[in-house]
Amino acid sequence: MDLVHCASKVRDFSNNIDLYRQYISLEPEAPYVVEDCRPSPSWPQAGRVEFRDFTLRYRADLPPVLEGINLTINPGEKIGIVGRTGAGKSTLVKSLFRLVHGTTSGTILVDGQDTSAMGVGDLRPRLGIIPQESTMFPGSFKRNLDPLQEHTIEDMWAALIKSGIAPKVSPPRAGTAIAKDEEYRDAEYEETKAEAEWQWARAGWKLRLLMLTLYAKPPKPVIEKNRPRRHGLDRIAQSNSHGFSSGQQQLFSLCRALMRMRRVIVLDEATADVDLETDQHMQQLIRSEFGDRTVLTIAHRLETIMNSDRVIVMDDGRIAEIGSPQELIDAGGHFAGLVKANDFGA
Repeated sequence: MDLVHCASKVRDFSNNIDLYRQYISLEPEAPYVVEDCRPSPSWPQAGRVEFRDFTLRYRADLPPVLEGINLTINPGEKIGIVGRTGAGKSTLVKSLFRLVHGTTSGTILVDGQDTSAMGVGDLRPRLGIIPQESTMFPGSFKRNLDPLQEHTIEDMWAALIKSGIAPKVSPPRAGTAIAKDEEYRDAEYEETKAEAEWQWARAGWKLRLLMLTLYAKPPKPVIEKNRPRRHGLDRIAQSNSHGFSSGQQQLFSLCRALMRMRRVIVLDEATADVDLETDQHMQQLIRSEFGDRTVLTIAHRLETIMNSDRVIVMDDGRIAEIGSPQELIDAGGHFAGLVKANDFGA
């Protein structure tokens, strides 16, 4: 039995060594900052995006994922991007952020500056994105909204009110002052308990062993009687304990975009996991608040991009069609086929 156990340990160690070798052989990411090619603090000012004969391969020996992309997106233009699975929609916008590592040729320009020449630390924070999967991490709502502490409390509440989820952050309380105090104290205990459990789950085995030695069991959170209660943005943002749905978490991501207000904003199937009503609310808010911004929307529903200035239809890594939604429907090509296949009347 001991020999079997030792053999298992040796096998696990060998697997870990192989995994470590794979990690150290990975090609490092592009430099975070390139001192000789830093954009001005106000870049980008207009939001003009140009793809010039852009081609991308994941490896030099693989066929291109994007091939010969020539595209000019004017400042403030609203662009919808559609196509079947594997057509290259997400790769097109990920290449704008330089999130895809591979062999490329051609250039991508934002307001006339080559994005491949600058560091990713100067590129990515200057662009906005609302991804398909929203992220809410343990900590206060304030920390979730503004982790870099760049905005005021007024900015945060304005974004929450516009998105319609302010009541989820600071729900109305009914009853007497005593009932309110007890309710806040109970809520704070549950929030702190959830945060403690999360910290325990991610703690290493050495820390767990130490805590078990000292306390004989995982420590429980303690709420002091006279401790100031957390209200509003200071409350702990635990999506599960506060009952945030997928749609509400996406609205929370929209709040971040509303606060940052970048000149170029990408929606990477941002409404794929939300209901139609929430989708319509998000699109209306995007049109009203980002009216002068350049917005690229990868569509999950065709309804999402029917109000776009132009629609790009991707097919096998190429731009198959581009034009206004009605023009493409009248042309009877790829986009018209997608509309027909989705039984959507335009």
